[in-house]
Amino acid sequence: MPWLDGRQRIAAHRRLLKEWKDAGRLVLPEPSLRESALLAAVEKLPPALRDLWMSFWRHCERTTCGVVQVSTPTGAAVAESLPRLRQAVDVFCAGHEQAREIGVPADSAAAIISGLEVVLIDLVEQSSRFQKARELAALPVEAGVSTSEVWNTIFLPLARDARIAVLVDRYAMGDRKFQVEQNRWPGGMMNFLRRAAEVESLTDISLFVFIWDAYSSSDLAHVLCRAKRFLEELPLTRANFTLHVVPDEKFKGQQHARWLRFDDSVIVLDEGIRVLQGETLGKRYELKRRPKVKSDWGIERDFATASRGCVTRMGGTSVVSETRPRSQR
Repeated sequence: MPWLDGRQRIAAHRRLLKEWKDAGRLVLPEPSLRESALLAAVEKLPPALRDLWMSFWRHCERTTCGVVQVSTPTGAAVAESLPRLRQAVDVFCAGHEQAREIGVPADSAAAIISGLEVVLIDLVEQSSRFQKARELAALPVEAGVSTSEVWNTIFLPLARDARIAVLVDRYAMGDRKFQVEQNRWPGGMMNFLRRAAEVESLTDISLFVFIWDAYSSSDLAHVLCRAKRFLEELPLTRANFTLHVVPDEKFKGQQHARWLRFDDSVIVLDEGIRVLQGETLGKRYELKRRPKVKSDWGIERDFATASRGCVTRMGGTSVVSETRPRSQR
């Protein structure tokens, strides 16, 4: 941002990084951060700004897309690439000269061009799509909203950029009577699985749910058998599905362990995946988005280790394998 003085430049970087942290996901065209032109540019910044960016690499959401490689930073090169960029991003941040070359009016901070919002990099907070994302991240989901809208506006934008989806929900399969006696799964769980199966980018979908500690071997076998049948009913897809059945005792230290993670993006679910149950929401739900933290992976790893059983469906071949600890076989 050479058009700004030192203090203005630092403030602009802080605003950009805050928008990224609070409501965005950085999309890199290169295969990895190490290979990205952005990282190379960040390393050339003054120490204070470089350190600021480096701290955000560790705590904010990012992904790679491989959709487009812009060989030159000219506005013309970017303008030609906008239709392809649209497949992976919602907002393109540009310098003043580059933005004008792309077509942003001289008296505007942002404009929709080829379906993509182009915004001046030092005025990113004026992006309409960032503003909308902040509203969605901060507001509860009200009763009467359709579950399709909840999926399309909150979950799908994260899912379509991710390879991995992990649902951790203590009560996703209902209570003991429901788990053992009913021949169906709760609607929220099935809605999530069916919708996730339609997302082409997702290759691994895992679920962690609980069973009562007092379950007998026959109860456990019934639950796993039913899970196997339901996974087989999902549409054929290249994604792998794994359902871990975790003893309730393991959840006791994580009583509010209900979240849905897409790669590094986490949505905390106040009442679990039932937010996708039925056609419309019967009540108000609180959803909170945050970046993944180190403890999330630790908890997921502990749950997988403690699992009393799991059912896996591999890719689009509809092959299902079932495993249980030796003591339960």
